[in-house]
Amino acid sequence: MSERRDYEMSDEQYKRLVIALNDARNQPVMMIGGSTGPSLQETANRQWALLGGEMGFDAMSVRPIPGRSERWFSAIPVKLPLPGRGRINIVVNGPPPHEAGRPIEVEDQFGAPFKVGEWVQEGERWFLVLP
Repeated sequence: MSERRDYEMSDEQYKRLVIALNDARNQPVMMIGGSTGPSLQETANRQWALLGGEMGFDAMSVRPIPGRSERWFSAIPVKLPLPGRGRINIVVNGPPPHEAGRPIEVEDQFGAPFKVGEWVQEGERWFLVLP
């Protein structure tokens, strides 16, 4: 398991987190089609995931640090993609067959699937191009 690290949110990041949670807490709710929208916990998880993407930590590993301000927390670091590297190619020797379905499934931290790239042929080589 990775070592935990201490992090400090900027004033802007902290305000954004507090505003999102207060908005979710104070939002009037009307049930439509059996759904009331995201819960306070789901909103908190989403905000921590966004912050984790910015700061490079696993959002599900966040813990408060006793004795420090609310802006401080510990979490397990993760590697962020390097900015400015251009596209990322996954090179294969041919496109996926139609009957195989998706060769790679990608989900966010909440288990929601999403499309992450497109197949591109350049000459005889195929690339799964990631944005």
